[in-house]
Amino acid sequence: MIDIENKEFVDDFSDYLRIDKNYSENTVESYMRDLKYFLTYTDKEILNITKKDIDNYILHLLPSYNESSINRIIASIKSFYKYLAVYKGFINISEDVECLQRKKKLPKYLSIEEVDNLLDIELITPFDHRNKAILELMYSTGLRASELINLELNNVDTLNMVVHVYGKGSKERIVPMSKIAVNYLDMYINNYREELFVKGKPKTDALFLNNHGTKMTRQGLYKIIGKIAHEKNIKVDEKGFEEKFKAHQELSRSSSAGQFKGGLGGNGEIETKYHTATHLLNAALKVVLGPDVHQRGSNITAERMRFDFNCDHKLSDEEKEKIENLVNTWIKESIPVTSEEMNKDEAIKSGAECMFIEKYPDIVTVYSIGNVSKELCGGPHVKNTSELGHFKIKKEEASSAGVRRIKAVLE
Repeated sequence: MIDIENKEFVDDFSDYLRIDKNYSENTVESYMRDLKYFLTYTDKEILNITKKDIDNYILHLLPSYNESSINRIIASIKSFYKYLAVYKGFINISEDVECLQRKKKLPKYLSIEEVDNLLDIELITPFDHRNKAILELMYSTGLRASELINLELNNVDTLNMVVHVYGKGSKERIVPMSKIAVNYLDMYINNYREELFVKGKPKTDALFLNNHGTKMTRQGLYKIIGKIAHEKNIKVDEKGFEEKFKAHQELSRSSSAGQFKGGLGGNGEIETKYHTATHLLNAALKVVLGPDVHQRGSNITAERMRFDFNCDHKLSDEEKEKIENLVNTWIKESIPVTSEEMNKDEAIKSGAECMFIEKYPDIVTVYSIGNVSKELCGGPHVKNTSELGHFKIKKEEASSAGVRRIKAVLE
């Protein structure tokens, strides 16, 4: 109970919040509850309460309340004393009372394996192609859900690999897209989007359509993502998905800042082995599938290697076995890995293969694995193929139109 001496001040403060500040009943009740507990604890008339009493009350709360709750209570007390100072002529004893400093929590993020799994959608129906395009676009650009569902066909420029986004306040920004996102968007727009329209319903310019052939909603988007995540046993909720997805993107971008050094996510011993293995895999693909096969991208972690290459068909079990056997044969042959610096033009003339030649400086490093492989590369590499262990293909799948992807491990 609030003492009779204090009740008049508290009631006046309640009226002030309700009438002058136009606070909701729930907010006013929260202020009153905080003040009631504080005044009951001090067991003093308001005129006799000191700053030390406030400090002691905060210490009293620490074992039982979290920082957020304590800061809310402090805010209620400070608001009350500010009101008393302005309207009742009191000295504001709470002026120097500070809120607790909140501990910064490390962001939760999706692991590389979880993102790989989430993006790994079997493309059978037009809805599968829509969902794949959605996730690749979100991952590539970091768009918020509200921005993504409001995209229209004319916002997407796949030729220049950018998307025009209209965010808060209708402000436009131009966001670059990855090649993979562009490929899946092209595939969805040109081959599958039209199939999502429902006969008899007016067509919309919305980029992503729902199951009724109309513009997708935010709730519908999260329902799609939630279903995909549930099927893959990945725990994400509507509130935390964008935060975790973006946290993973930041982690991924920082770890792949050296993407033109082979897509490494680190420079540890195992990543170095996987990096060398990508050169052997590239060479094996040329032997099995033909000399026109070239690398289209790679990503390496301590757990696995991922390698993209141009190919117009799903690899047969026989082709995968031949590729594995070739790589493992070269590993067992204990071939030395050597490097040589030379002029970029000279390196190309020597037969060294290179992806993204324009990204390299005038003087480059060429890594050779005997007569098996010769590539421009930023390294690092093992000194001998015998260090690699046993090469095993875990999965082969479509990455984008005309591009296949192999995920492999060293055992």
